[in-house]
Amino acid sequence: MGTDCVYCGEVATGRDHFLPVSASVLLRALSIDIDDRCLVTLPACKECNTLAGARVFRTVAGKRRYIKRTLAKRNAKVLALRDWDQDELEELGWTLRTTIISGMHKRDQIKRRLAWLPASDVEKTLSRIDIGSGSARNLAAWDGMSRKRA
Repeated sequence: MGTDCVYCGEVATGRDHFLPVSASVLLRALSIDIDDRCLVTLPACKECNTLAGARVFRTVAGKRRYIKRTLAKRNAKVLALRDWDQDELEELGWTLRTTIISGMHKRDQIKRRLAWLPASDVEKTLSRIDIGSGSARNLAAWDGMSRKRA
């Protein structure tokens, strides 16, 4: 897609519905008004879009915090991988050495994703996406109901 994921900064491979489609369909079926600012799609990588799932968030920043916490939790073992120096790596066999190097690259990528913040102009635009307090209560109630069914 050529743009950055609004949650982690990786290359966006798709679009994330800020307000999940399932939530907007249910709210409309219940004749609950939805602010058009909630019906936007944002560039997102596949993993961030999947991590958010059908959960409802009041703000993009809140959704980003949730995704980053989940990403860190999911990759805790990789993030704990220590650095190996060249001498240590050369003592290992090819398979183990390449596995460790690959793990260090993945660890560094995850650290970059967790540390990434959007440019200030992007953040200003995203901060305008906010579910009003009345809608937030309706969405929170719906989200709680949908989790009980799962």
